[in-house]
Amino acid sequence: MTRWHRWSAQSLMPFGRDIAELTGGNIHLYQRVIECHATSATEEEWIDCLQPMFSDLFERGYPVRRSFEAAYSSAMAYAEQNSLMITEHFGTSEAYATYYATLNSSTNQIAASQANAKIRARWTAKAYTRKDSVLFAQTYPQAIIYALAEGYANAHTNLDASKARDDARRRLSKNFLPIFSIE
Repeated sequence: MTRWHRWSAQSLMPFGRDIAELTGGNIHLYQRVIECHATSATEEEWIDCLQPMFSDLFERGYPVRRSFEAAYSSAMAYAEQNSLMITEHFGTSEAYATYYATLNSSTNQIAASQANAKIRARWTAKAYTRKDSVLFAQTYPQAIIYALAEGYANAHTNLDASKARDDARRRLSKNFLPIFSIE
């Protein structure tokens, strides 16, 4: 038999709120989730609460640096093959690569966060209102840890991103793993 435990808002959402605060996000979205946990929110109330928070969380947790670097590298390779056109329109290969990588990574960041938030909010709301740990497990809750860890790495640009990401994953996993148990 599966015993339901609420998602540990007290341990995860403050972490998300701190990341939002460091990166210019909306800290009130995270506080609202904590408040919903304290009430008997309906499925629709959960969706209205979770979708904007997930959107913010996954936008902050998008691997911007890696996305930018990959797009920049691709754009530089393209620029080498099309140097005349690139010079004519952008001046330098570096200017083109920076323009392309910025446009590419920011567009992907927004699209990924919005799509992820929409579906995740709906299914997480169902799991919460039904107190269904199996359904909750199917929402891939580990993605929240990854988004928070990546958001932490993005927020702490003065640290080694890999070290910051690993540290955040380790700290979050300790609080996140005992969400539900099988009896």
